[in-house]
Amino acid sequence: CLSYYQEGLELAQFKDALVCLQTLGRTAQEVFYRDWVSSVRQDADPAEFSTFDDILKVDVDNSVQLSLMHRYLFRSMEVISFWMNNFVFPDSTYQFPSRRVTSAWNLVDSCEATGFSGTDDIRFLLPLHIKQVPPSDPTLRSTNGEMIDRVIQCTERILLLDDSNDQRGPLWKGVIKQCISLSMSALIDVAGLMAGSANDQVAEFMAGELSDARLRGIVYFNIHFNSWFVY
Repeated sequence: CLSYYQEGLELAQFKDALVCLQTLGRTAQEVFYRDWVSSVRQDADPAEFSTFDDILKVDVDNSVQLSLMHRYLFRSMEVISFWMNNFVFPDSTYQFPSRRVTSAWNLVDSCEATGFSGTDDIRFLLPLHIKQVPPSDPTLRSTNGEMIDRVIQCTERILLLDDSNDQRGPLWKGVIKQCISLSMSALIDVAGLMAGSANDQVAEFMAGELSDARLRGIVYFNIHFNSWFVY
């Protein structure tokens, strides 16, 4: 949920919030919308603000007005909270008539199992049934230190993604744009930074952003076909 407050709403999500608001009674519309616009009134251009300062002026089918409102309100906490209360929470917090009585912790108690991990930094998060045995090979006992040494010695630089209002959109698109601006050739092991995107979607977006004629294609793994693709 916090990611919505960080990244803001996309245009389609913002429009859904407006449509939902307009289904409420007149008094409810005015109360909610007053909170929305009050949060941006001080920073908005007076001439532009006057075009949407009242719910009666809002036309969700007017693309120009909708884009203007989105520019001012896409990160409004009041708007995002309204959208989550009506679109996210009803689905994500749905309660089922029955529940599972076991979890991953129970699985390790079903039989004897042996595994290997080069580092032990998450040992305190493991189920109580699992005990991490120190490796007998002395060369493996230094893995933690070697990983830290690699991070220190091999890291060339650390970059922060631009979080200004001019860089709106999903986080993963910001990652791609950053890679392109730095002329990087590969994007590896980015985990949660690419949450909400599929590899083919990323490849298509990247192709639209690239202008380097030397590049002949974008290689990615397509999980739907379980195979490598070139876009």
